[in-house]
Amino acid sequence: MKKIILIAASLLVVNAINAQQIKKTKTGSVASKQTPTQQIATQQLAVTEDRAQNSVNALNDIVGLTNEQKAKVLNLAKDKFTKIDAVNEKYKNDPERNNKSYAELEAAKTDYLNSVKSLLTADQAGKLTASNLEYTL
Repeated sequence: MKKIILIAASLLVVNAINAQQIKKTKTGSVASKQTPTQQIATQQLAVTEDRAQNSVNALNDIVGLTNEQKAKVLNLAKDKFTKIDAVNEKYKNDPERNNKSYAELEAAKTDYLNSVKSLLTADQAGKLTASNLEYTL
């Protein structure tokens, strides 16, 4: 009797583990099994896109972007966050990472801000400067 209970319990555990490895996509179809590395990369991409969209939304609230500007700024923001993630990954295990990565992180942020400002009209750029939030984007 103990063996039957033990076998039934182990079958439940195996099924639970297997069920966790199969993800459903947004459309409801079953996605192919991904390696843990692929899963992490997919999650990081989703997080990067979310951060980029939040940045665009914040900028839109301040200056009122057009649809064309939103698309361009979204691409710039994705590039910025991809660069930031790459720098953070590069210095992840380095105890002196704050000192070493600071210049690269600031360069990515400055490039983004300058690119965004070049897309804005004079009125929008004035609103951004007046808001004092340009360095939080």
